[in-house]
This record gives sequence, C-alpha cells and structure tokens, in this order.
Amino acid sequence: GISRPSPGVPQATLPLELQFLLRPECSPTDREDELVQKQGHMRLTKTFHNSSRDMSGRRRCLSCLVYSFPFQTLIVLVILLDFVATIITLCGAVDEQDKKFEVLTLFIICVLALDVAMRFYVEKLKFLRMKMNLFELFLVPLAFLEVLVLRHLDLPMP
Repeated sequence: GISRPSPGVPQATLPLELQFLLRPECSPTDREDELVQKQGHMRLTKTFHNSSRDMSGRRRCLSCLVYSFPFQTLIVLVILLDFVATIITLCGAVDEQDKKFEVLTLFIICVLALDVAMRFYVEKLKFLRMKMNLFELFLVPLAFLEVLVLRHLDLPMP
C-alpha cells in the first residue's frame, strides 16, 4: 500500500498505476534543498556530495569529472556509437577485419574501460555494491578479450 502521501498532492488525483510515486522513496523530502533543485538529481547529488567530503583531493577532483553532465553525455554517445557499429557489423555492411573498424571498436572499448576504471577509483568498494557496475566490470575485459584475441583466431561461428 501507500505509506504516506507527498505534501500538497492529494492521493485521489493520481491514477492507481502512478500512486507508487507517492511513496517516500520516490518522493524524497530534500526537494527544497537548493543543490537538489540546481542539479535535478535528488538521490545521486545528495549522496555524491555527502560522500565526496571523505575523499582525497585527487579522488574528489576526478569524481567531479566522472559524474559531470558532459562526461556522462560522452559515455552515452560512445555507447550509442557502439550500438550503431554493432548493427552495421550484423548487417554485413562492414567487415570486422577492416582496420578502421578495429580501431573504432578498440577506441569504444578503451573509453568504456576508462569510465569503469575511473568510477571504481572514485567509489572504491562502494562501486561493487551496484549490479550494473559488476556487469560492466565483467563486460569490459570480455570485450577486450574478444577484440584482441578471439577475432584473430578464426574460430568457426555457430
């Protein structure tokens, strides 16, 4: 059930499928915080800025870069580039052995590996608490293995 409604929003105004938004975990009480309003990231901003006080100078500086909007936008664009490159390869428009395509693939993997490494450095063991981070930590070395080793072995594809 609904534990407590948000102030100023009558429970009856939301359709049943949206009433989960009235729960406290979806409607934090820190909405009046200037930092939350400025950043627009209610949970991440609060947690990030509280934990950044415990960091060394280098880690704090790097965390500002890693969690910045331009850097995260770059990572999203690289992921989209990887998606497009995968679709092009699956359609047969480009040969995987093409040097330009190999360089592009290696660039994508290096950028994603750098992102994972920097986030791991910034967050330390907290990084391992999120399942998506564990997935990325597993996926990046696997991608390096595939590009650097398996593509050149001429293994038969099923």
